Amino acid sequence: MFERSLEEFRRYRDKCFKEQGGFSASDAELGLKISQLQWLIKRAQILNVLVLDCARKKKTHSPFDELEIISESFYYFVGRLEELLKYSESFPNLPRCGATKVRHQLLQHPEKEKSRAKFMPMFTSGDYDGGPLIKSYSGPEGSFTDKGLFYNAKELDEKIVNILTSKQ
Repeated sequence: MFERSLEEFRRYRDKCFKEQGGFSASDAELGLKISQLQWLIKRAQILNVLVLDCARKKKTHSPFDELEIISESFYYFVGRLEELLKYSESFPNLPRCGATKVRHQLLQHPEKEKSRAKFMPMFTSGDYDGGPLIKSYSGPEGSFTDKGLFYNAKELDEKIVNILTSKQ
């Protein structure tokens, strides 16, 4: 994931250098954040497989803690990416998506969720396709539920590609 976003960012960067001789520091940080999101997802995919395999084989040692840290870090990086786009003169705001909702509703402001259970720390490794889940308890009807890190990352990647391709 994020290969297309990185490729579109490189095209945007090359166009800026060709037409303007460079681009802003916030544009440079945007490229860095996309690259970091790609690294986090690749590492989370590896760890998710290890965690699920350890659970299946009933091993006591698991890379679960690292997977949780990487998953939460991914969402906080998404928050920074959202801020970069919000204040950018070159790009539109990032449309709301699963990744921005997880960061905002489940990590940053869980106390505002309809379900008090969302306020409690909870993390599960999810499955191979959807990936790790932040606060997977579904709660009352209308309560936001995480669909999984990999699902959210794919959706976010598509939104970044759309933003970057709209500038070319």
